[in-house]
Amino acid sequence: AVAAAALAEELSGGDPERAAARAAAALCTFEGVGRRFEVIGEVPGVCTIVDDYAHHPTEIVATLQGARQRYVSRPLWVVFQPHTHARLAAFRDGFVSALAAADRTVVAPVFEARGEDPEALGAVPPRELTNLLADAGTPAVEMSSLDEVVDRLTFELSSGVGAGGSNEGVVILTLGAGDITSVGRRLLGRLQG
Repeated sequence: AVAAAALAEELSGGDPERAAARAAAALCTFEGVGRRFEVIGEVPGVCTIVDDYAHHPTEIVATLQGARQRYVSRPLWVVFQPHTHARLAAFRDGFVSALAAADRTVVAPVFEARGEDPEALGAVPPRELTNLLADAGTPAVEMSSLDEVVDRLTFELSSGVGAGGSNEGVVILTLGAGDITSVGRRLLGRLQG
């Protein structure tokens, strides 16, 4: 940030007031970085869909904290796609702790790395993650495909499941480094169609 401010001042001929004005104007048009708390869209009264690249427990915690601050009174539903069996096995307890902050978690199939042998890695099945989340008090369900995720969420949201007393609807957060990023746009299209 300091380097950006120094560059703005340099480009403004050394005039700090002009640099500040230019920096403020640039910040007003900055739309953020793709896949970092990217708002995909909203269906008023039903849901807001947000996509984030978070695929490590620390990132998930930060994303959920940000969502709780931005959407204070709204239920948070996380659709999480573990990124590789190795990562799920290594960070299982961290994922449980991080995802327990959601009001509900949907665990999508693991995004597998090429050549990864789940059995050789002592893989943690996604069902184990959902069971541990349920034990921690967070409703969780495992889905067998991304298509199933979209179908089920479309059905539930279209039938009014999950509003949790909020007139603004739920916040759906799609989290992961794999092809989970397609879910938000597909879900939005189905709900708007």
